[in-house]
Amino acid sequence: IPTPELVIRPQTPVEEMDYLWFVLKCVPFFKEHGYTFEIPDHPVFQRLANISPNFEGGVDKKAIEKLFIEELYDPEFYKYGLVALEKERPRIEKAFPGFIKFNEKWEFKLFPQYQLALTRYGPGGMYHEDTGIIIMMTREDGTFKRSHPAHTPIHEMVHLGIENRIVKRYGLTHREKERLVDLVTLKKFGCFLPDYQLQTLGDQRIDPYITEDALNNLPLAVENYIKDFPRG
Repeated sequence: IPTPELVIRPQTPVEEMDYLWFVLKCVPFFKEHGYTFEIPDHPVFQRLANISPNFEGGVDKKAIEKLFIEELYDPEFYKYGLVALEKERPRIEKAFPGFIKFNEKWEFKLFPQYQLALTRYGPGGMYHEDTGIIIMMTREDGTFKRSHPAHTPIHEMVHLGIENRIVKRYGLTHREKERLVDLVTLKKFGCFLPDYQLQTLGDQRIDPYITEDALNNLPLAVENYIKDFPRG
């Protein structure tokens, strides 16, 4: 199995605007689950956040997109975040052999290329399960939501690997999914991810099932969890 390629880049203006729409629509979800998130400090976008998700009908989307691309998008914003991630490229790529092993053992979804596309908005990170693109929030000083630049990329790559094979197949909740990804990331890659922190929002009932040995057959471990905590 070929080793994946890692691409690190900023989001384009159109990508950034599309993602910002997604973030604005998700404001109620973020608030419900206790996520902090970034949106433009501009009255138009603050208003949209306040009325989310009910702004499709009475909003001139094209005018707002034009405003964003012409006045708010700044390609220089991402430069320090790009530098920080490039410095961590060897550490991030160090996870790829583990992904390949997972793929061989239990069909972890492996992408030929992972793109880390930097954004200045949203809650921290997300992934596109069909493309392997990971959107990662950076601040202007080159810092990230998690304390270490390599934490979010590997966390999100684990999400991509188990989304269809495990999360959707077994109907895991958002809290179960996040805890599972955190546990896999920590147990498999924690040895080279300094101070990796488990999120407080995760469902801790799954913890006893995700041992280091369980990583050899993660679907079976989740099946055993589901037997003890059946879906409603």
